[in-house]
Amino acid sequence: MKLYMVNLKSQSAMLHAVKNAKGKGSMKGMMNSAWNALVQLLKGSNELRVRHVKLKCGDEYWEVYDPATRNWYCFKTEDGLYAWLDRHHQSLDR
Repeated sequence: MKLYMVNLKSQSAMLHAVKNAKGKGSMKGMMNSAWNALVQLLKGSNELRVRHVKLKCGDEYWEVYDPATRNWYCFKTEDGLYAWLDRHHQSLDR
């Protein structure tokens, strides 16, 4: 199982990171992601966290953690993730 956690400072940065998360296959990239996840866990950030999960059976999905609501959201497709991110971003603008 491959896990990618991305902590971001803005909604547009999140969309960009989600598109690039698939390319992180190197050991250095995975170690960097793990380190960033640990730092953010200890720091207690209010930023959304996105994780792309690939299972050995070939299935994959996206998870988002919203520390403001303490809720996890799970999406089977990137399109579903993008739609949720758009709605979330619009709700913050109100």
